[in-house]
Amino acid sequence: MLDQTIKNFISKDYFSLSASLSVGEAINCIRQYDDSSLHEYYLVNENQVLCGRVTLHCLLMAQPDQGIQTLALKNCYTLNAEDDQEEAARLFRQHSLFSLPIINDQLQLVGIVTYADGMHILLEEDQEDIERMMGISGEGNAVAYRDLTISQHIKNRVGWLVALALLGFISGSILMHYESALDQLVILAIYLPMIADSGGNAGSQSASVITRALALGELRLKDAWGIIRREFAISLGLAAILALVAMGRVWFFTSDYHLPGDLSVELVMLCISMALSIQVITSTLVGAGLPLIASYFKQDPAVVASPAITTLVDISGLLIYFFLASKLLLNG
Repeated sequence: MLDQTIKNFISKDYFSLSASLSVGEAINCIRQYDDSSLHEYYLVNENQVLCGRVTLHCLLMAQPDQGIQTLALKNCYTLNAEDDQEEAARLFRQHSLFSLPIINDQLQLVGIVTYADGMHILLEEDQEDIERMMGISGEGNAVAYRDLTISQHIKNRVGWLVALALLGFISGSILMHYESALDQLVILAIYLPMIADSGGNAGSQSASVITRALALGELRLKDAWGIIRREFAISLGLAAILALVAMGRVWFFTSDYHLPGDLSVELVMLCISMALSIQVITSTLVGAGLPLIASYFKQDPAVVASPAITTLVDISGLLIYFFLASKLLLNG
């Protein structure tokens, strides 16, 4: 497994200022260093302990005899060399940093991560998250499509596909169990794809939104109960809208369908809209819950891949659909 700690991106080519300097002395030091690409400077004491940072704009606006420590910004985000590069990506994205100071266990400045390297880390982490959400394994490196061999592509994709294919046997077993229901009421098969697709889409949307919010640090595990309540409220609104769509579709497209016995189109419409509503609510909560569970166990929320959620909610959708159909339409 590749080393993904931030030490792989530490640059020793940085410029720090002694916290004891005056503004005038600091500006003279900056002139001698002669690097116009720098926008901010890190302050250290005599033991190289990081004391803060100061921007070039603040130095130019201050009085020459003013101590630069009085201008120091204390909100200086730092990382240790052994921290994961994903944490660096989060800091660069969330705080729009120009650079990121790296300190050791004694709080001494040992290097920086430059803006260019920060953008490279962001690219790698974003690619890794996208691939994991699509069920593709690998190390998440920003490797061009053509640079990977066919065998590497197969290796990266086959794991999830085999696992999901095995899970698909469960769906087949459910269909076999309710085979008699399909024989008695063929109309159930017409609306089965709509139930499955709506659940998969709702779950994937919810998982994507929560995974992104966790990656950006917008949400924390302590917010889990609030997230679930919010997603539940969202799912109720989505379920109501989709239930109306389902009712309209049944009414306009199958109102003249011949139904066995004393079944009515209205009862079929009620069954399908109820199944769709429950499926959307369940799928949304599953999609929101799985990234939170992954985060709780210190795993990347992106490993809860979109294909996996789709397969899981397909299974739940079949159970919900046929259970309601057997109770409401077939008196089972």
